[in-house]
Amino acid sequence: MVVATTYKDGKVYQHFGTTPQFKIYKVEEGTISQEIIDTGETGHEAMAKLLIDKGVNALICDDIGAGAFKMLEDNNIEIYAGYEDMADVCMVAYMHGNLRKATAAVCQDHEGEEDCMGECGNCHCGGDCGDCHW
Repeated sequence: MVVATTYKDGKVYQHFGTTPQFKIYKVEEGTISQEIIDTGETGHEAMAKLLIDKGVNALICDDIGAGAFKMLEDNNIEIYAGYEDMADVCMVAYMHGNLRKATAAVCQDHEGEEDCMGECGNCHCGGDCGDCHW
């Protein structure tokens, strides 16, 4: 199992398409290895291709637009969006089954894409708090 988070300074980075790094967690036989990779490029397609090439099975991120969401989903990468905690904390939550899989894009920055503000159901409190972040 390979899980990635958008990444900067120890935290899940705000936006998938401009993340400066990914933190990659490889889970094998009860052990987890970690690697931080620089993205080198920006843009949804470049970021998605990087994750696909790395064999990622799941992505933990904050905001992700509809195009990137579809590209990752079409490549069988599960998406857990709406999180902005420390990357390692999110990974532990993922390993314990405490993150909710996203069913749609979660993006506050792109006009015409879903602006969830708690209505998407991707937030940890079920959307009742009006804040899609931990």
